Amino acid sequence: MAGGPPRALLTPAARVLALPHTSPVHVPVFDALRDEDLPGLQRRHLVAEDLLRRARLDGPAAVAEGVRAKARRAGRAVGVRAVLVEGARARFEAGDPEGYVRRVADAADGVTGADVIVLAQASMAPAGRLGTAGVPVLSSPRPGLAAGAAGFR
Repeated sequence: MAGGPPRALLTPAARVLALPHTSPVHVPVFDALRDEDLPGLQRRHLVAEDLLRRARLDGPAAVAEGVRAKARRAGRAVGVRAVLVEGARARFEAGDPEGYVRRVADAADGVTGADVIVLAQASMAPAGRLGTAGVPVLSSPRPGLAAGAAGFR
């Protein structure tokens, strides 16, 4: 999601975690994590595909600049390099999640000179488990869901 991982919203009256997504493909990712880590957590998925369209207009360079700006506000200097994975989006839109994730994993494996790799979309999370990058590969779904669920406690 442009500007960071999906934000989890707590709806206190019903005690339901609301999860905004840019695509319906993210719903099963978060359902599986809920089943693994937080069984019984009530959730509601809100799909807003227009957010993804807007992110596509700005491109990866705009996302990288946004990360740099947030780091500066936090008093940190970071180097950010956006990598556009050729063919990944086409695989995603064609309904080929395995091909999509494989392309992302292969691209991550090819990154050099990085201390960490951060995957930009929840749908990319499985690529972190497939690749053999020599640095940590981070993704948002598991920690994002855990942070949202912590609001219940």
